[in-house]
Amino acid sequence: MGKYNNSQLRLKKDKSCIKILRNQKEYKAIDSIELKEDIKTELFNEFKKINFNPYTEFNTIYQLIYKNSLTKLLPNFFAQSKYISVNIIQNLPIDKNLVETPLTDKSPIEKEKTSELSLLLLSVALKAFPYVNEDEKSNTVIQNVIPIPNKELELSGLGSSRTFNWHTENIHEENPADYLLLLALRGDKNAFTSCMLVEDIVSGLSKYI
Repeated sequence: MGKYNNSQLRLKKDKSCIKILRNQKEYKAIDSIELKEDIKTELFNEFKKINFNPYTEFNTIYQLIYKNSLTKLLPNFFAQSKYISVNIIQNLPIDKNLVETPLTDKSPIEKEKTSELSLLLLSVALKAFPYVNEDEKSNTVIQNVIPIPNKELELSGLGSSRTFNWHTENIHEENPADYLLLLALRGDKNAFTSCMLVEDIVSGLSKYI
């Protein structure tokens, strides 16, 4: 069983952004940046001032991040002219003292909350709002993606021994999320994430489909 540990957050776009994205005709599959150490340190120090629980008071934290303009510390990464399908951001602040990988997918009580605040920071930068199905993971907005004992063969975020092939995030939903944020807290060199553009798939389909 693997020892990796990730957090994920689904987002809904601010309606004022939707028209802009739909009007963009040029697409870029993947772009990446790495935060400078001084920016990472400044964000970490700002996060220490936030004394709210990101699992239950994420709306309050979202408003604080917006009010204090913390997104100005990020490079102008989300306002580029091209619509980027996958953004890779390296060197985001995460917990300095990571707890052991949990044995359940419940929210860890004793864990530091730096990584969760990084996810909420990105949601503000994207002008999108945390979103989750009420019947999913006890309505937990920020979710843990970890290997669980006795679920190694399960094709889900809890499995670890089988390849989870191509899939879309909650495509069965009537109104699915617009973004998915995935933050690696403890990586596994044997675990990979691949992405494919829907535009590429659609362009390759027969016109009769």
